[in-house]
Amino acid sequence: MARLNELVRNQGDSPVRGMGQPKKGKSQRVSFRNIEANATRAASVEPDAQSILEADQSQAEAEKGKPQRVSFRNIEANVTRAASVEPDAQSILEADQSQAEAEKELSPIVGAVELARNQGDSPVRGMGQPKKGKPQRVSFRNIEANVTRAAAVEPDAQSILEADQLQAKAAMELSLIVGAVRHAQKFSLDGITQVVHGFVDSLSQSDQLLVKAISVERSGLVISNLVNTAILSIKIGMGLKYTHDDLLRLGLAAILHDLGMGLIPDDILNKQGPLSQDERNLIKRHPEQGVQAIRRLGEDAAWVADIVSQEHERAGGQGYPRGLKGSEIHEYAQIIGLADTLEALLHTRPYRKRFLPYDAVRELVVKEKALFSTRILKCLIQQFSVFPLGTRVQLNTGEIGEVVEVHPQYPLRPVIRVYMDPSRVVLREPRLEDLSKTMLVHITEVAQDDQQE
Repeated sequence: MARLNELVRNQGDSPVRGMGQPKKGKSQRVSFRNIEANATRAASVEPDAQSILEADQSQAEAEKGKPQRVSFRNIEANVTRAASVEPDAQSILEADQSQAEAEKELSPIVGAVELARNQGDSPVRGMGQPKKGKPQRVSFRNIEANVTRAAAVEPDAQSILEADQLQAKAAMELSLIVGAVRHAQKFSLDGITQVVHGFVDSLSQSDQLLVKAISVERSGLVISNLVNTAILSIKIGMGLKYTHDDLLRLGLAAILHDLGMGLIPDDILNKQGPLSQDERNLIKRHPEQGVQAIRRLGEDAAWVADIVSQEHERAGGQGYPRGLKGSEIHEYAQIIGLADTLEALLHTRPYRKRFLPYDAVRELVVKEKALFSTRILKCLIQQFSVFPLGTRVQLNTGEIGEVVEVHPQYPLRPVIRVYMDPSRVVLREPRLEDLSKTMLVHITEVAQDDQQE
């Protein structure tokens, strides 16, 4: 082992130069940047190292340390570099490797592999969880394949995680507010205002929130609708060149727009068949019920109540509760009304399946255009890509992929990075499929979470 260490130190062109020795007696912090060296060295360990690993699994578990923030972008390149380590290192290692040294050298890479397996929110989903109480056999031959899979699945894992966290925080804050409304209690807008700030900042940097709003099926009718409508409204406001403050105000009104729906019984909200006239009348009362709840917050929230009272009004006077027309309806309310309608089309209702994004937009343009301002509707079409970047889609081949480029002239035929085969196995090498160049392949649906794993 001493000869190997000396060789590594002296090799000027070695890809593992400068790694040094782990300090004895201290647990090592796992660095994914060094997986290449550890993987190569571990692969050359004598066959009985596996039995050592199984005997000391608990020690390897203890040495994993704190969860590490994983960066997958450079792992594949680093593993490839590791493959170039000099062949004679194998003979040196076999000559001098002791049992104690084997345990010490294997510890960091075991921790890295176990961490990659156990990352619940990691892009390496579907790699499997280790069974409790039973030592796991580590196959170093598969490390490079797993790394390739990880790099293929989530190129922008951090922004996706942040979008998930924002949506979760929004749902939590809205649950508190809806609960207060049901008990006729006052509530604070501080938490939900912070959420809207996060929405505006996130949408100014990426479309991950938008992707979630159009592709993830609802977990709860009222709260999911409030969250998604706020995201869509902010996106339309951005297309209208709203200032940051205007976007915040628009987003806050949008995320509270159907607060009164929290008072509608679930059996009516989830009814499979057509509503009776009494049930329709009850639902039409929800804007006023939401307004009353918001007005209890005082004068500072009065403007929000005014917007909420108009959200179901329509440009031609077809809306309710007052039948307002055109400029009588505040522009925020017009935007929220359009976003609310689009959100409903994009998600399953008890009485119908959801629309694909392009079908939903077409429905608005063809059948609903008289209900909305032409200016706002045009902005929606321009701002809202039929398949935004990052949208997960299923092709007619059964494969799953992600939209990585859109063609303005062919909005229904973007470029797809195909990363999963029809059997839901992640491809070792994802490929690009430009749908504008073939008529044989097309998108059949936006992929759900269970189709992405």
